[in-house]
Amino acid sequence: MRKLFSFQGKKRQVRFLSPLEGAELALSALRLLCSPSEEERSDQSGTLPRRAQSIIDVEYRNPLDSTTLARRFNVSREHLSRTFRKETGMTLQSCLTKVRMRAAAELLKQTQLSIQEVAWQCGFKTYSVFYRSFFAYYHASPGAFRAEHPRSTSAR
Repeated sequence: MRKLFSFQGKKRQVRFLSPLEGAELALSALRLLCSPSEEERSDQSGTLPRRAQSIIDVEYRNPLDSTTLARRFNVSREHLSRTFRKETGMTLQSCLTKVRMRAAAELLKQTQLSIQEVAWQCGFKTYSVFYRSFFAYYHASPGAFRAEHPRSTSAR
């Protein structure tokens, strides 16, 4: 048998639990630990994936990953990834890559920034990762893409 300490006012009382009471206490504690949090319950309408998408759209230049986003929402990485994929049909990483690739394409079309500068402005840590991602997404190198899409005269 285990001892359960409870404090009432300033008196300390010790109560011995029967095996049945101990099991009930353990089960109720497990129910509390395993029940969805308030954030997870309110997420059922899909607000969590929409909020994550909004952050990706605004902060794609910054280092972002599922762990960082999950911490912001106070949910597990697995929960965020699962609900995001269920709602949007894509993973967080593929969504982030899509947003970054579209931004890179616009910068390549509209500016004279170097390709390395475009990579950095779109949140890529290294040129090689940017190049591989860009080629996989557009089936063209960043330089070839820029050559195929000349700047319009109205662009800066």
